[in-house]
Amino acid sequence: MYSQGIAEALVKIFQWVLVALICFGFAYRLIAAWLERELAGWEAAALLGGLLGFAVLAMKLSETRWFIPFLFAVLVIMFILRSIPGRLAEARKQQLLQADLETYRKALDFDPRNVAAYSFLADTYMKLGAVDQAIAHYRQALEVDPNLFEEKKKLEKALRLRDVLGAKTMFCPQCLRPRNPKENECLECGRAFLISETIAFNAKQIPGTTIALWWIGGTVALIVALTLAATGHPWLACLFFLGLLGFAVRILRKLVEWK
Repeated sequence: MYSQGIAEALVKIFQWVLVALICFGFAYRLIAAWLERELAGWEAAALLGGLLGFAVLAMKLSETRWFIPFLFAVLVIMFILRSIPGRLAEARKQQLLQADLETYRKALDFDPRNVAAYSFLADTYMKLGAVDQAIAHYRQALEVDPNLFEEKKKLEKALRLRDVLGAKTMFCPQCLRPRNPKENECLECGRAFLISETIAFNAKQIPGTTIALWWIGGTVALIVALTLAATGHPWLACLFFLGLLGFAVRILRKLVEWK
């Protein structure tokens, strides 16, 4: 009975740690998105209200058999909706950039030799990720005025960016210098490499089937752990939780390493 009580307490701790991580992670992402103007104030407030509702409901269901299914359903929904702030911000950014493109095109219709319009149009295409179109407009600006120093530098950078896109190595986002092993900052411009950038690049190098297997394995393990906890097998649930935690740490270490 004593060991049974310890196991149940550990399972309860795992459950509430999971709830706390969900609340903290989502709240942090929302506040950051609001401070960076990726979300309007009312959008952030509405999503924070939903997060508060989740926490209150989790407290009410914590002593019932519905807590585990509720928690799992929330995790699934959070996974599906986790990209909403980024998508809203990206949509707003795309709208603004498209409006800028239209403005500069109208300026060129009025004056086909408007060097500033060519340059601004190329800058906007760079922000949209349309590197080839940006290169073409930088070249048009230089055809009108070959002495444009800034446009020459921007054209060189755009050409270098086109060369490195899809490369098998990581480049500094600021100066496009290749990253050497064990480097934590660019030796040319001094910009620090972010852990998120390393994770994103390493994730792109992993086959899609491997990532899919990771997600499937982790999801199955989580379902089994929650099911065992709900059906009166706390020690087995603890073992699955610990295994899942070790699995997640191992993947994270693999993604943050730069070789």
